[in-house]
Amino acid sequence: MRNTRSHNIEWLINEFIDRYFAMKKHSPRNKAEYDRALRKYCIPAWGNRPYGDITTDDIIALTHAVAENTPVMGNRLHAYLSKMFRWARSTPMRDGKGRYLQRSPVSDAIRPADEISRDRVLSDGEIRDIWFACDRLDNAYGPMVQMAILTGQRRNELAGMVPAELDIKKIVWSIPPERNKAKRTHNIPLSRMALRSLEPRMASGTKFIFENETGKMMSGWNRMKRRLDKACGAKNADGDLLWSEGWTLHDTRRTIATKMRELGVDSEVVEALLNHKSNTATGDVQRIYDRYENFDEKREALELWAGKLTSILGLEPAENVVPLPTRAG
Repeated sequence: MRNTRSHNIEWLINEFIDRYFAMKKHSPRNKAEYDRALRKYCIPAWGNRPYGDITTDDIIALTHAVAENTPVMGNRLHAYLSKMFRWARSTPMRDGKGRYLQRSPVSDAIRPADEISRDRVLSDGEIRDIWFACDRLDNAYGPMVQMAILTGQRRNELAGMVPAELDIKKIVWSIPPERNKAKRTHNIPLSRMALRSLEPRMASGTKFIFENETGKMMSGWNRMKRRLDKACGAKNADGDLLWSEGWTLHDTRRTIATKMRELGVDSEVVEALLNHKSNTATGDVQRIYDRYENFDEKREALELWAGKLTSILGLEPAENVVPLPTRAG
């Protein structure tokens, strides 16, 4: 009788998909993603080779080749292979005669790429696509993402925004210490474009500015992100959704920082706007924040970014919709 371990990689994928996803609670989408990626990349690469002959070098060669074109997909494939081979190492075969494998070839294979989201800066075209896809969503997640693009603030800070934090006379959003990562009151002067976006939501009388369908603070991030990805709809040459794996909401912060610097905004002003937490003993970031706590530079920077964003989106700038507060003389 043929040694089970002499079966090819397609046989192991079939076993893994059939047995692993039957034992654990996974969404059909998650199962389909594993199935599609493993078949798409592994079968052409390894063909009829016995799965027991797959080595760490094979794993590295394949995942790095995929990562050269799509770094996130290279990392994702590495994770899928790691899961499958760990399962094979720890799971008895159907006949009960030992496990599928004694050792995983992925154990010593490092991920092929740094997390792309840590370096990801959205292009003007991507910003445009995301913005208008937000308009097509039927819940508050779309406006919340647009506010992230306008202000560069963190997801949880945006989700927890309440009317009491907004000062319409001063056109400022104040995030209290208990609601932001730096643990200090963070004041964001709102651009006129941001205020126009907020006004109808402020008038709705809801507890949270961006609350979900049940009247609670926005949550279910992965589900909401998938809906936005689908609304974006752009695909690469392989037919994969670019938006399903190429960006995260946190990338908007990096994008705004990059765009502002390109517009000539001082880096210290950018750091203060993003409310970066100091991890140094000298407290350099805190001193930067203190220096730029006056709103003039921060407001000018956000208005400059809003003007650039208006241009990226191909929108006509609104004239004198909201007058800026006058500076104290």
